[in-house]
Amino acid sequence: MNELTQQFYNLETLLLKPEVRSSREELGKLLADDFVEFGSSGSVYRKSDTLASLTTTTDKVVYEVSDFEAKGKKNRAGLCGAGAVLCIMWDDVRTFMLI
Repeated sequence: MNELTQQFYNLETLLLKPEVRSSREELGKLLADDFVEFGSSGSVYRKSDTLASLTTTTDKVVYEVSDFEAKGKKNRAGLCGAGAVLCIMWDDVRTFMLI
């Protein structure tokens, strides 16, 4: 995994931690205002949807990530900044913790 992909992996797996997923403040810091996620079900989630749904869920889930892949399209200046597109994909196994 190259350095940039590793950085995205670290950020994505941070988003999967229960203590982050349950904190509107922490999620708000990590998700860009124009965040869009396309779920495996085909559903589309924006930042506001994600903040509303994740922070109200009381399920404790542990995720195991595999086959992590990040692909991007740079902007006109050839940079990964404004106007750039990034697609991050992975498989996961979810374990629900009983409280």
